[in-house]
Amino acid sequence: MTDWLEREEPFVPSPKRENPFLARTLRELRAATEPPASSPSGRSQAFLAALHPRAKLLATLGILVAVGLTGDTGRLLLPGLWTAAHLAALPRAPRRRVLALGAGALGFSLFLLLPLPFLGQTGAMLRFLAKEAVTVPLVAALGASSRRHQLQRELRTLGAPADLVFALDLTLRALHLLAREGAALIEALSLRRLAPSLSWRPLGGWVGVLFLRTLEMERRTQEALICRGFTGTPPPLPRRPLEAEDWLYLACAFALLAVLALGRTP
Repeated sequence: MTDWLEREEPFVPSPKRENPFLARTLRELRAATEPPASSPSGRSQAFLAALHPRAKLLATLGILVAVGLTGDTGRLLLPGLWTAAHLAALPRAPRRRVLALGAGALGFSLFLLLPLPFLGQTGAMLRFLAKEAVTVPLVAALGASSRRHQLQRELRTLGAPADLVFALDLTLRALHLLAREGAALIEALSLRRLAPSLSWRPLGGWVGVLFLRTLEMERRTQEALICRGFTGTPPPLPRRPLEAEDWLYLACAFALLAVLALGRTP
């Protein structure tokens, strides 16, 4: 064997190249759909995570309906304080994710609603943005402080169709797989001094490979569920009754709803 075949070739890693927009988008999507930890810790353990998921779900649904029916921007102060209290009770990392999600939703909505001031609908645009600033972080805080299977179980308890709950769960799982596989592809490309381009042809091929890998993982997930006897309906889980702190939390939420309802009366 010749010497050049036996000689060891040193590996010198090259600087990584990545597309910041795609990498950041997939990273945020993966964080938003990441299943919560099995044992939440921090300050949320004493307030939000310790509350019954049914109480949090009922209170959140009531606040969402009340905010949606509110026509006066000034009357969103109390729901805004309710949302701020939930954000303050979250640990630092989940709070940052919730705030980033809310800021992104506001920025996207503002971009879509930019023509409204030229049509004389500035007040309608401000009302929509104010309602979004209250509702999006509140829903995100609910997801950050609760376990997904508990919320799904309580949705079924409140009468939501089983097919709807199952489709919601699969959608969240598919989005998480999509973000995870996309991040892995970007990492593989960056190690080879490549980066997914934003031009149509390279981006189309990259997205096609990403979806094919995600569909393959979804197929394996479905086969694993069938092998474990899954028939399409989640099995019943043990339920616990509402405790004193849960009733106190609901009482505060209902009091806020009553104040908002009384404010609508002439």
